[in-house]
Amino acid sequence: MKTKIIGRENEVSFLARSLSSRGKLRSALITGPPGIGKTTLLEHMVGKILREEKNYLILSPRVEDLTDPLSLCSSLTRNTRVPGGIDRSSLTEFAREWGSQAVALAREATVSTDSSKWTEKLADSWVGTLESSLRSDNPLMQGVTPVLILDDLDLFPKGSLDWLAGPFNQAIRKSPVFRRARFVFSAKKPTSAIQNFFDRFGFEKVRSIDLNPLSPSQCEKLAARHHFQSMAGRELFEASGGIPLKLLNIFHKSTNLIKPKSSAMNESQKKELPHFSDFSEEEFNHLLFASYLNRINRYSLEFLCNPRDASFCYNWLKRKKKIARQEPDGDLILNSELREKLQEFHRQDKPEESERLNVVATIVDAFVSVFPNPNLHWIPIHLQALDSFSKDLCRKLFSQTETPEVLAFLENHEDQFNRNAKLFSLTSENKLLTQRFMEIGGGECKEGFVDKAKVQWELDRKAAAEKKGKMKQEQISLAEEAVDLDGQIESLNALKQKIMDDFKSPAKTKALREYSFTSSKFLVVFGLCTIAASLSSDSFGTTYAACGIALTLFGFFWPNVEIKKPAGFATSPGAGPRLAVETQQRSLDHRINGLTSRASSIKSNLHNISDELESLDQGMDVPYVAEAS
Repeated sequence: MKTKIIGRENEVSFLARSLSSRGKLRSALITGPPGIGKTTLLEHMVGKILREEKNYLILSPRVEDLTDPLSLCSSLTRNTRVPGGIDRSSLTEFAREWGSQAVALAREATVSTDSSKWTEKLADSWVGTLESSLRSDNPLMQGVTPVLILDDLDLFPKGSLDWLAGPFNQAIRKSPVFRRARFVFSAKKPTSAIQNFFDRFGFEKVRSIDLNPLSPSQCEKLAARHHFQSMAGRELFEASGGIPLKLLNIFHKSTNLIKPKSSAMNESQKKELPHFSDFSEEEFNHLLFASYLNRINRYSLEFLCNPRDASFCYNWLKRKKKIARQEPDGDLILNSELREKLQEFHRQDKPEESERLNVVATIVDAFVSVFPNPNLHWIPIHLQALDSFSKDLCRKLFSQTETPEVLAFLENHEDQFNRNAKLFSLTSENKLLTQRFMEIGGGECKEGFVDKAKVQWELDRKAAAEKKGKMKQEQISLAEEAVDLDGQIESLNALKQKIMDDFKSPAKTKALREYSFTSSKFLVVFGLCTIAASLSSDSFGTTYAACGIALTLFGFFWPNVEIKKPAGFATSPGAGPRLAVETQQRSLDHRINGLTSRASSIKSNLHNISDELESLDQGMDVPYVAEAS
């Protein structure tokens, strides 16, 4: 902020100097009642730091955004600022990457059974995303000093405070980005809950800065800045207690607080204003048009009169410094008292015309307050025609020169859009406001835009259906393969266990005897020779012949006993059996690990396919343009 703050110059200077690269202040707590100016002080402090320091990273979440730790991370991301001389592309990359991670983490939170692990993962993911976006070749990483500003700390949800003091605290302590981090807090007053938060976070000493009310002279200075002269400094101090917010309310609603003794000042002020008779008829008509607008410029005036009169009115008012002041952006602000008189006169003279101009001016003021840049008003005019759209659709509907402006518009006005995953839509209030703005002549969609969106919807829906069919087929195939792999892994684990059980069981390692029959040539020949000898000589009797037959039979059917040991075991004692088992175990482990790795890869692919199918379903839920009922 370049406007000098009144009454807090010392505090702003002290904080900016102490938090600078030369200062040693690590943490500070600013306290004071509501409206005392804590938030304004912090904004001026941040402005001074960003103007004077180089490698600073300002993180300042807004308490109104917070509902849980995930919303706190998103608010931290949206409200990250760096000095003007540093390229902001890294912050844009950080915001884009965190947006995709936040969706996945939100989905994971709905199925997670261990909330503590999820909050730790949330903190690690946010810090890790910031680190990866601020790469080592980025100037921010060279001695970066993050400043975490938690305004209205006493209004933070308990869950957010617990997350900050716990998982987030542990994550930033391990991060090189936060090695030189500084912390600034604000609250209405120090409480036991805040002290407990500081203790858990690990702050040994927090510098306390208590803001005092403004003095009467400072109240008068603030009144002069807001062109308020109805009350003196002492009266303002007594009416507001020196609270800046109450003073601003007095300035904006001065008619309710003006005291009788200040009426003389009002009369003298009225005498300074030109009378209606001082203006020509043409000038008076221009004043009537200008009186309905909060901020006067050529663009806004053209909604109330023709372009020639709008240009004349604006240029003429620029020269009338007594009745209109010029803002830094070039807009003019008409004297509030003269404005009320002109509107009252018009209401009495031409009530219908006055009502019409009032409606038109109200719509213009409301629309311009939401979308200030007139050169980009064509963007919401076209986007209001779409019930849902993605960035990819914008690339298809708009030209190559228009698309970058549309995408930048979405980034700069994210609060004006609803967002569901990759889909955007104007909020209902802004959509209605844009339609009313179009009704009074704000513009219209280019010819064929809506029809082009409808045709693109049919093409995208058909492409999504085809892609969905292929992905489901792939999902089924991968699921079957995963089941088959699980069966193989289970079988191999069973075989591995059986081998180990067999090795440990002595009964199964005992040697086995196998009985068989074989022939003995010696006995066969000897038996046959004995038979032949008994037949050829009478000296050998029948007894020898019987012995020969017996020997021959034994020769043909000689019994044999073979001792065998189980396969895989060495015949000699020692390390042989164990070595064989270990070799088999290693072989099975290698096969199991390979199958497990493949199964894990398949399950990861299945998870990605499920996410993409869900994204496809979400993208095709709402047509780009709803059919008229």
